[in-house]
Amino acid sequence: PALFGRPAAALGRDAPWLAALPPQPSPETGVIAGTGRFHPVNPAAWVNLLHGAREPGDGTVERDSAMLPGAADAIAVDAAHSFLPSDRRVIAAVLRFLRDGRF
Repeated sequence: PALFGRPAAALGRDAPWLAALPPQPSPETGVIAGTGRFHPVNPAAWVNLLHGAREPGDGTVERDSAMLPGAADAIAVDAAHSFLPSDRRVIAAVLRFLRDGRF
């Protein structure tokens, strides 16, 4: 974190703004986490690779930190962070969630 300065500290798990969030999301919240750890066009994936990050995640966000207690549903998709919004599996999952409230 010292290498990246204040912006990196603001994104840490113990950041004050994060601690101020409500403990549980509303029942309509669904979580989609990526598990495609490395993609060459994702700069954060290179940082994780160089630092030897081992936690499952999408190259930017660790899967466990994306999961919210109290969410209506959650899934993990084998896709890199930058490509989650355009991944066909994610799009299908979002449509199912909007229709059924579950992935």
